[in-house]
Amino acid sequence: MHTAIQSIIDEVLNENLDEQYQEGLAVGRAKGLREGFVDGKIMASIGMVLTVLETKFKNVPNDIERAVFATHDLDALESLLVHAVHSNTLDEFAEML
Repeated sequence: MHTAIQSIIDEVLNENLDEQYQEGLAVGRAKGLREGFVDGKIMASIGMVLTVLETKFKNVPNDIERAVFATHDLDALESLLVHAVHSNTLDEFAEML
């Protein structure tokens, strides 16, 4: 009789653990997707800023390129994109970094 009760308890506990594991897995996946989406937006924004600079000014110095690559804030990258479009020189753009 003790074995039957223990088996039932073990089964209930395992079901509970399986549900918790599945919930944890789903939360982890959602978080990973969100982070991947944000990382993708950051890389796309960096690419847009550098494309505008290269299109306008041909050669972009390494220090400016590194500074743009080091920016991981989407709002800051959006601002850099606007400045890249409106800057008349690379020096003018570099003042915004």
